[in-house]
Amino acid sequence: MPPSPESIVIDIETAIDKQLISDVIFEDQNMDPEEAYIEYRRQLKEKNGSDFISVFFHYPITIGYAHVGLNYRIKKVGTLPRGDEGVYKLWEAINKGFRLITWNGRSFDMPVMEQAAFRLGIPAKDYYNSKYGARYRYSEDGHYDLYDFVTNSGVVYFRGGLNAMSKMIGLPGKVGSVRGSEVQQAYEDGRHDEIDAYCVGDVLITVGMYLHVEYIRGRLTKDEYDERMDDVKGRIAAL
Repeated sequence: MPPSPESIVIDIETAIDKQLISDVIFEDQNMDPEEAYIEYRRQLKEKNGSDFISVFFHYPITIGYAHVGLNYRIKKVGTLPRGDEGVYKLWEAINKGFRLITWNGRSFDMPVMEQAAFRLGIPAKDYYNSKYGARYRYSEDGHYDLYDFVTNSGVVYFRGGLNAMSKMIGLPGKVGSVRGSEVQQAYEDGRHDEIDAYCVGDVLITVGMYLHVEYIRGRLTKDEYDERMDDVKGRIAAL
C-alpha cells in the first residue's frame, strides 16, 4: 500500500452573523439584527425557494477534525478551540502542509474558513498561490473533496448528500441530537456540546467515505479497509 499524505478531515458548523445582515442588507433601515435575519430569510425563500443564507454571513462555531496518518489510520479526533483560536489552529495545520479532506468542502467549509482567515488577516502563502494546490478543483493533492470525486467534479447531481452516501456503504448516516438546519437555534440555546458531537459525527462519517473511496481506487486492500472502517464505526457508535 503506498503511503497516503498526512491529512486532516474537517467539518464545520456555523452560525449566522445577524448584525452583519442588518448592516449590509438593511444598511439604511437601522433594523434590529434578529428582525433583519428573519426578514432576509423570508426574502430569500420568496425569491429562490430556499432561505439558505450566503456563506458571506456565516462564521464557524465548531471546527471538527480527524488527523489521519500515512497509513490511513486515525491518530486523533476532536474539535478545535472555539472562536478565533480554532480558526488560527486550522490554518496553522494547513500551512504546515497537511492535506485537507472534506465532503463538499470546496462549496462551503473552506469558503467559510477562508473568509474567517481573511477577517483575521491569517497568511496562507502556499494555499493561495500554488497553481495546482488546495484551491485547484481537479487535484486532490492539497484538498481532497470527496463530494467532487463522487460527482465527477459536479457532473452528477444527487439528493441526500453525506447522509445518503454513508448509508449506502454501511455507515449509520447522520448521528447526534442536532441536524444541520437546527444548529443555529441550538447555538443560540447554548447547546454547544450537542453541536460538537454532531460535527464530530460528520467528521467520522467523512473519514469512512475517504476510506471507501480509497479502497475502490485500489489504494487499500480489503483487510486494510475492513480494519480501518471497523475503527471508524466503533468511534461513531461511542458518540
